[in-house]
Amino acid sequence: MVQKLKVTMDPEQRQIYVDKILELDGLSHVEEDINASYCPISLTQTPNELKELVQKRQETLKASLNRANITAYDPKSAPYSPDTNLTSTPDEVYLVDSSKI
Repeated sequence: MVQKLKVTMDPEQRQIYVDKILELDGLSHVEEDINASYCPISLTQTPNELKELVQKRQETLKASLNRANITAYDPKSAPYSPDTNLTSTPDEVYLVDSSKI
């Protein structure tokens, strides 16, 4: 089945929506970088036998985005990544990641 893309907001409406969401999260000082992409990866719950495959997929995604001049934000390298900082709380991870994206 082929699905069609449905646009529900024009660029101005989208900007109003993004601004409001950032305000609600206490991030109204953050400006969106339209040439950036969030590359979510969490190896915390990934079975050991799949971790290398998932990591390679992440590297492929980042390389592809880089070739398209899109900055990839990889949360794996973030200081609050639950993969590297076992004391990070979900709220801390969300605030750091959402401020980056």
